[in-house]
Amino acid sequence: MSSLGSIAIVFFSIFAPLSFQNFASAVTPPPCYLVVGTTITDGSACTGHIVIGSEITDIATQAFDPFLHLPVMAEGITSVDLSATSITSIGDHVFSNNRNLTSVIFPAGLLEIGDSSFAGDQNLTTVNFPNSLTSIGPTAFCMVQLTTIDIPDGVTTIGDSAFVGDTALRSLSIGTGLRIFNANPFDASYSGQLSVNGDNKFLKVVDGRLFTLVDGNPGVQLTGISQPSEDELPVGENPGSSNGEGLQQVTNTGGTSENNSPQSQSSSNGISPGGDQQLSSGAIGTSTNAAVTVTAGTSANSQVASIPPGATTATFSG
Repeated sequence: MSSLGSIAIVFFSIFAPLSFQNFASAVTPPPCYLVVGTTITDGSACTGHIVIGSEITDIATQAFDPFLHLPVMAEGITSVDLSATSITSIGDHVFSNNRNLTSVIFPAGLLEIGDSSFAGDQNLTTVNFPNSLTSIGPTAFCMVQLTTIDIPDGVTTIGDSAFVGDTALRSLSIGTGLRIFNANPFDASYSGQLSVNGDNKFLKVVDGRLFTLVDGNPGVQLTGISQPSEDELPVGENPGSSNGEGLQQVTNTGGTSENNSPQSQSSSNGISPGGDQQLSSGAIGTSTNAAVTVTAGTSANSQVASIPPGATTATFSG
Protein backbone atom coordinates (compact mmCIF):
# COMPACT_ATOMS: atom_id res chain seq x y z
CA MET A 1 0.00 0.00 0.00
CA SER A 2 1.32 3.41 -0.85
CA SER A 3 2.16 5.91 1.82
CA LEU A 4 -0.65 8.14 0.57
CA GLY A 5 -3.19 5.37 1.12
CA SER A 6 -1.87 4.77 4.62
CA ILE A 7 -2.27 8.43 5.46
CA ALA A 8 -5.83 8.43 4.16
CA ILE A 9 -6.75 5.41 6.29
CA VAL A 10 -5.28 7.01 9.40
CA PHE A 11 -7.12 10.28 8.66
CA PHE A 12 -10.55 8.70 8.34
CA SER A 13 -10.04 6.40 11.30
CA ILE A 14 -9.36 9.42 13.50
CA PHE A 15 -11.58 12.16 12.17
CA ALA A 16 -14.55 10.34 10.67
CA PRO A 17 -16.02 9.30 14.06
CA LEU A 18 -15.61 12.84 15.37
CA SER A 19 -17.40 14.28 12.38
CA PHE A 20 -20.30 11.87 12.87
CA GLN A 21 -20.54 12.74 16.56
CA ASN A 22 -20.60 16.45 15.78
CA PHE A 23 -23.31 15.90 13.19
CA ALA A 24 -25.38 13.83 15.59
CA SER A 25 -25.12 16.42 18.35
CA ALA A 26 -26.16 19.17 15.93
CA VAL A 27 -29.46 17.46 15.13
CA THR A 28 -32.25 18.75 17.39
CA PRO A 29 -34.70 16.03 18.42
CA PRO A 30 -38.30 16.68 17.39
CA PRO A 31 -40.48 18.31 20.06
CA CYS A 32 -42.82 16.18 22.11
CA TYR A 33 -45.78 18.37 21.19
CA LEU A 34 -47.76 18.73 17.96
CA VAL A 35 -47.73 22.08 16.18
CA VAL A 36 -50.08 23.57 13.63
CA GLY A 37 -48.57 26.73 12.21
CA THR A 38 -47.10 28.33 15.33
CA THR A 39 -49.67 26.91 17.78
CA ILE A 40 -49.17 23.88 20.02
CA THR A 41 -52.31 21.76 19.67
CA ASP A 42 -51.39 18.60 21.60
CA GLY A 43 -48.78 18.03 24.30
CA SER A 44 -49.92 14.59 25.38
CA ALA A 45 -46.57 13.00 24.50
CA CYS A 46 -44.66 15.32 26.81
CA THR A 47 -43.30 14.26 30.20
CA GLY A 48 -40.67 15.59 32.57
CA HIS A 49 -38.98 18.92 31.82
CA ILE A 50 -40.00 20.55 28.53
CA VAL A 51 -38.67 23.60 26.71
CA ILE A 52 -41.06 25.30 24.29
CA GLY A 53 -39.39 26.44 21.06
CA SER A 54 -39.00 30.06 20.00
CA GLU A 55 -41.27 29.58 16.98
CA ILE A 56 -44.35 29.06 19.21
CA THR A 57 -46.77 31.97 19.58
CA ASP A 58 -49.81 30.22 21.07
CA ILE A 59 -50.94 27.07 22.92
CA ALA A 60 -54.39 25.54 22.47
CA THR A 61 -56.82 25.07 25.37
CA GLN A 62 -55.98 22.00 27.49
CA ALA A 63 -53.01 21.13 25.25
CA PHE A 64 -51.05 19.92 28.29
CA ASP A 65 -53.95 18.93 30.56
CA PRO A 66 -53.49 15.24 31.52
CA PHE A 67 -57.22 14.83 32.18
CA LEU A 68 -57.86 15.44 28.51
CA HIS A 69 -55.23 12.92 27.42
CA LEU A 70 -55.60 10.06 29.91
CA PRO A 71 -54.10 7.52 30.15
CA VAL A 72 -51.34 8.67 27.78
CA MET A 73 -50.32 11.64 29.90
CA ALA A 74 -51.10 10.28 33.34
CA GLU A 75 -47.97 11.69 35.00
CA GLY A 76 -47.83 14.98 33.09
CA ILE A 77 -44.87 17.33 33.00
CA THR A 78 -42.57 18.38 35.85
CA SER A 79 -41.39 21.79 34.63
CA VAL A 80 -41.90 24.02 31.63
CA ASP A 81 -39.74 26.76 30.11
CA LEU A 82 -41.58 29.27 27.93
CA SER A 83 -38.88 31.94 28.03
CA ALA A 84 -37.82 31.57 24.38
CA THR A 85 -41.34 32.00 23.01
CA SER A 86 -43.22 35.11 21.94
CA ILE A 87 -46.42 33.95 23.66
CA THR A 88 -48.45 36.86 25.03
CA SER A 89 -51.41 34.91 26.38
CA ILE A 90 -51.67 31.52 28.09
CA GLY A 91 -55.17 30.22 27.43
CA ASP A 92 -57.70 28.47 29.65
CA HIS A 93 -56.70 25.15 31.25
CA VAL A 94 -53.49 24.92 29.19
CA PHE A 95 -51.36 23.42 31.99
CA SER A 96 -54.05 22.47 34.52
CA ASN A 97 -54.07 19.20 36.48
CA ASN A 98 -50.36 18.47 36.08
CA ARG A 99 -49.87 17.07 39.57
CA ASN A 100 -46.08 16.78 39.15
CA LEU A 101 -45.47 20.25 37.74
CA THR A 102 -43.23 22.18 40.14
CA SER A 103 -42.01 25.26 38.24
CA VAL A 104 -42.80 27.48 35.26
CA ILE A 105 -40.66 30.07 33.48
CA PHE A 106 -42.80 32.64 31.65
CA PRO A 107 -41.82 34.62 28.54
CA ALA A 108 -40.82 38.24 29.09
CA GLY A 109 -43.68 39.59 26.96
CA LEU A 110 -46.53 37.66 28.60
CA LEU A 111 -49.68 39.78 29.08
CA GLU A 112 -52.43 37.40 30.18
CA ILE A 113 -52.84 34.14 32.10
CA GLY A 114 -56.22 32.54 31.37
CA ASP A 115 -58.88 30.82 33.46
CA SER A 116 -57.64 27.77 35.40
CA SER A 117 -54.39 27.77 33.40
CA PHE A 118 -52.52 26.05 36.24
CA ALA A 119 -55.42 24.97 38.46
CA GLY A 120 -54.92 21.69 40.27
CA ASP A 121 -51.13 21.66 39.81
CA GLN A 122 -50.82 20.62 43.43
CA ASN A 123 -47.01 20.61 43.53
CA LEU A 124 -46.43 23.89 41.71
CA THR A 125 -44.22 25.88 44.07
CA THR A 126 -42.37 28.39 41.89
CA VAL A 127 -43.50 31.02 39.38
CA ASN A 128 -42.07 34.44 38.61
CA PHE A 129 -44.53 36.76 36.93
CA PRO A 130 -42.98 39.03 34.27
CA ASN A 131 -43.38 42.79 34.56
CA SER A 132 -45.33 42.75 31.30
CA LEU A 133 -48.25 40.83 32.88
CA THR A 134 -51.58 42.69 33.04
CA SER A 135 -54.23 40.12 34.02
CA ILE A 136 -54.68 36.76 35.76
CA GLY A 137 -57.88 34.81 35.12
CA PRO A 138 -60.30 33.19 37.60
CA THR A 139 -58.92 30.08 39.39
CA ALA A 140 -55.71 30.43 37.36
CA PHE A 141 -53.59 29.11 40.26
CA CYS A 142 -56.30 27.48 42.36
CA MET A 143 -55.11 24.58 44.54
CA VAL A 144 -51.37 25.00 43.95
CA GLN A 145 -48.53 25.24 46.47
CA LEU A 146 -46.90 28.59 45.78
CA THR A 147 -45.00 29.82 48.82
CA THR A 148 -44.52 33.35 47.47
CA ILE A 149 -46.77 35.43 45.22
CA ASP A 150 -45.42 38.72 43.88
CA ILE A 151 -48.00 40.58 41.77
CA PRO A 152 -46.21 43.01 39.39
CA ASP A 153 -47.21 46.67 39.15
CA GLY A 154 -48.66 46.14 35.69
CA VAL A 155 -51.32 43.65 36.80
CA THR A 156 -54.65 45.47 36.98
CA THR A 157 -57.09 42.53 36.96
CA ILE A 158 -57.25 39.25 38.88
CA GLY A 159 -60.22 36.90 38.58
CA ASP A 160 -62.24 35.28 41.34
CA SER A 161 -60.45 32.56 43.36
CA ALA A 162 -57.27 32.95 41.29
CA PHE A 163 -55.12 31.83 44.23
CA VAL A 164 -57.66 30.10 46.48
CA GLY A 165 -56.56 26.83 48.09
CA ASP A 166 -52.87 27.68 48.17
CA THR A 167 -52.16 26.38 51.67
CA ALA A 168 -48.39 26.80 51.33
CA LEU A 169 -48.53 30.57 50.76
CA ARG A 170 -46.41 32.53 53.22
CA SER A 171 -45.79 35.83 51.42
CA LEU A 172 -48.16 37.92 49.28
CA SER A 173 -46.95 41.14 47.67
CA ILE A 174 -49.19 43.34 45.51
CA GLY A 175 -48.00 46.06 43.14
CA THR A 176 -49.43 49.46 42.31
CA GLY A 177 -51.86 48.53 39.54
CA LEU A 178 -54.27 45.91 40.93
CA ARG A 179 -57.75 47.39 41.11
CA ILE A 180 -60.24 45.10 39.37
CA PHE A 181 -61.32 41.71 40.65
CA ASN A 182 -64.54 39.74 40.94
CA ALA A 183 -65.29 38.63 44.53
CA ASN A 184 -61.98 37.62 46.13
CA PRO A 185 -58.94 36.36 44.20
CA PHE A 186 -57.13 35.34 47.38
CA ASP A 187 -57.82 32.85 50.13
CA ALA A 188 -59.96 34.71 52.66
CA SER A 189 -58.29 32.95 55.60
CA TYR A 190 -54.75 33.93 54.51
CA SER A 191 -52.88 35.52 57.41
CA GLY A 192 -49.23 35.36 56.32
CA GLN A 193 -46.84 38.11 55.30
CA LEU A 194 -48.69 40.77 53.30
CA SER A 195 -47.63 43.97 51.56
CA VAL A 196 -49.18 46.42 49.11
CA ASN A 197 -47.19 49.05 47.21
CA GLY A 198 -47.87 52.43 48.81
CA ASP A 199 -48.89 53.91 45.46
CA ASN A 200 -51.78 51.47 45.09
CA LYS A 201 -54.98 53.53 45.44
CA PHE A 202 -57.34 50.57 45.57
CA LEU A 203 -56.00 48.22 48.28
CA LYS A 204 -54.58 48.68 51.76
CA VAL A 205 -53.18 46.51 54.55
CA VAL A 206 -54.72 47.16 57.97
CA ASP A 207 -53.49 45.15 60.97
CA GLY A 208 -52.11 42.46 58.69
CA ARG A 209 -55.35 42.11 56.71
CA LEU A 210 -56.06 43.15 53.13
CA PHE A 211 -58.91 45.60 52.46
CA THR A 212 -60.25 47.40 49.43
CA LEU A 213 -60.18 51.18 49.63
CA VAL A 214 -63.42 53.16 49.39
CA ASP A 215 -62.92 56.94 49.30
CA GLY A 216 -59.56 56.41 50.95
CA ASN A 217 -60.98 54.29 53.78
CA PRO A 218 -60.85 50.50 54.26
CA GLY A 219 -63.83 48.82 52.61
CA VAL A 220 -64.28 45.11 51.89
CA GLN A 221 -62.01 42.77 53.84
CA LEU A 222 -60.28 40.23 51.58
CA THR A 223 -57.89 38.28 53.81
CA GLY A 224 -57.49 37.41 57.48
CA ILE A 225 -61.12 36.31 57.74
CA SER A 226 -61.49 33.46 60.21
CA GLN A 227 -64.40 31.06 59.92
CA PRO A 228 -66.12 29.87 63.13
CA SER A 229 -65.35 26.32 64.12
CA GLU A 230 -67.99 23.96 65.49
CA ASP A 231 -66.48 24.42 68.97
CA GLU A 232 -67.29 28.14 68.79
CA LEU A 233 -70.97 27.62 67.95
CA PRO A 234 -73.85 26.96 70.40
CA VAL A 235 -74.46 23.32 71.29
CA GLY A 236 -76.17 21.41 68.53
CA GLU A 237 -75.30 23.97 65.86
CA ASN A 238 -73.31 23.55 62.68
CA PRO A 239 -72.22 26.39 60.38
CA GLY A 240 -75.07 27.32 58.05
CA SER A 241 -77.75 25.21 59.77
CA SER A 242 -80.56 25.84 62.24
CA ASN A 243 -82.34 23.38 64.53
CA GLY A 244 -84.51 25.94 66.24
CA GLU A 245 -82.17 26.67 69.13
CA GLY A 246 -79.33 29.11 69.54
CA LEU A 247 -78.07 31.23 66.65
CA GLN A 248 -77.69 30.40 62.98
CA GLN A 249 -74.30 31.30 61.56
CA VAL A 250 -74.32 32.20 57.89
CA THR A 251 -71.27 33.38 55.98
CA ASN A 252 -71.50 34.81 52.46
CA THR A 253 -74.64 32.80 51.62
CA GLY A 254 -78.35 33.33 51.70
CA GLY A 255 -80.49 30.99 53.76
CA THR A 256 -83.95 30.37 55.17
CA SER A 257 -85.20 29.43 58.59
CA GLU A 258 -88.32 27.29 58.96
CA ASN A 259 -88.94 28.64 62.46
CA ASN A 260 -88.88 31.83 64.43
CA SER A 261 -85.60 31.15 66.21
CA PRO A 262 -83.17 34.04 66.51
CA GLN A 263 -80.99 34.25 63.44
CA SER A 264 -77.66 36.00 63.08
CA GLN A 265 -76.00 36.96 59.84
CA SER A 266 -72.29 37.50 59.26
CA SER A 267 -70.53 38.29 56.02
CA SER A 268 -66.87 38.19 55.08
CA ASN A 269 -67.66 40.65 52.31
CA GLY A 270 -68.41 44.19 53.33
CA ILE A 271 -66.69 44.40 56.70
CA SER A 272 -65.91 48.07 56.85
CA PRO A 273 -63.94 49.19 59.92
CA GLY A 274 -64.14 52.77 58.70
CA GLY A 275 -67.80 53.03 57.81
CA ASP A 276 -71.11 51.29 57.27
CA GLN A 277 -71.18 47.64 56.35
CA GLN A 278 -72.39 46.85 52.86
CA LEU A 279 -74.01 43.49 52.24
CA SER A 280 -74.86 41.98 48.90
CA SER A 281 -78.27 40.42 48.37
CA GLY A 282 -76.74 36.95 48.25
CA ALA A 283 -75.52 37.30 51.79
CA ILE A 284 -78.89 37.86 53.45
CA GLY A 285 -80.91 35.12 55.14
CA THR A 286 -84.71 35.20 55.35
CA SER A 287 -87.32 33.65 57.57
CA THR A 288 -90.41 31.93 56.20
CA ASN A 289 -92.44 33.32 59.13
CA ALA A 290 -91.41 36.94 58.80
CA ALA A 291 -90.40 39.31 56.06
CA VAL A 292 -86.97 40.50 56.99
CA THR A 293 -85.02 43.39 55.54
CA VAL A 294 -81.46 43.86 56.75
CA THR A 295 -80.12 47.38 56.80
CA ALA A 296 -76.70 48.68 57.78
CA GLY A 297 -76.37 49.71 61.39
CA THR A 298 -74.54 52.58 63.02
CA SER A 299 -71.59 50.75 64.48
CA ALA A 300 -68.38 51.29 62.48
CA ASN A 301 -67.06 47.87 63.38
CA SER A 302 -70.28 45.92 62.94
CA GLN A 303 -69.96 42.34 61.81
CA VAL A 304 -73.06 40.52 63.09
CA ALA A 305 -76.73 41.37 62.62
CA SER A 306 -79.31 39.81 64.96
CA ILE A 307 -82.77 39.30 63.45
CA PRO A 308 -85.43 38.69 66.15
CA PRO A 309 -88.68 36.86 65.22
CA GLY A 310 -91.08 39.02 63.25
CA ALA A 311 -88.62 41.87 62.84
CA THR A 312 -88.41 43.80 59.61
CA THR A 313 -85.03 45.38 60.21
CA ALA A 314 -81.86 44.42 61.97
CA THR A 315 -79.00 46.51 63.25
CA PHE A 316 -75.39 45.56 63.60
CA SER A 317 -73.79 45.25 66.99
CA GLY A 318 -70.06 45.68 67.22
